Amino acid sequence: MFEHVYESSFLWAAGLCKNGILNRKIWSIGNGEVHSSVWNTGYIPKAGLSIIMRERENDSFYRVGLNIYPLNPLIPDGSLSILFFRHDNISLLGGVIELFPAVRIEDDVEQFKQRMDSVAMHYHQDAEALRQGPGGAGALSSAEAGFNFYRAGLEPTPRNFDFVKEAYHNALDQYKIIVDKRTFECEVSVTDEKESCWRNHLKFMVQEDMGLKIALDQDVPPDFFTFTSFPPAANDTYRVLL
Repeated sequence: MFEHVYESSFLWAAGLCKNGILNRKIWSIGNGEVHSSVWNTGYIPKAGLSIIMRERENDSFYRVGLNIYPLNPLIPDGSLSILFFRHDNISLLGGVIELFPAVRIEDDVEQFKQRMDSVAMHYHQDAEALRQGPGGAGALSSAEAGFNFYRAGLEPTPRNFDFVKEAYHNALDQYKIIVDKRTFECEVSVTDEKESCWRNHLKFMVQEDMGLKIALDQDVPPDFFTFTSFPPAANDTYRVLL
């Protein structure tokens, strides 16, 4: 499942970033690997996609994550991930679907929420339960639009795997609609709003992101997050927070 989600996400991100510069890295971790692809374009200075795969006796860890940082303040940052963790008799199906807006646009929020609600309804999931828990600084996810799979207590059943995968892909589709709708609505050189948004997003990731904490526990190196996941903020900010 996770390899397929990564491959389809790669095609989606490559299409979003069109002719952007692509950099790729691979890290080895005990009994596993981390693969990362990062795009840089004129209007999306950073879009990072990754897959973490580890399999050893009584211990499995798989995660696909995608972080998108458009320069246009009318387009929110996108942060999506799905994760499976198993250790002995303990297992966890997690991940998040989040938007981090610099400028809140009600129509985009409502349409994103409706798309996520329709997926939850199809799988007989409680959309409001999937939004429980604190959202990040400026995040719309657990508060109103996206999902926080960690807090929903999802059992790692085949149907729940299908649910998180479909929610993830629907979120990508809806996010692309927002990008296409807002790309030319302001000058892409307007960055003041995004600098503040990126710093708030970074603080949330370091202080609140459960997936980041789990990945660090799996010996994923800190420079992976700087290369792939963190927003294009100043390096000094990374050093302070890490």
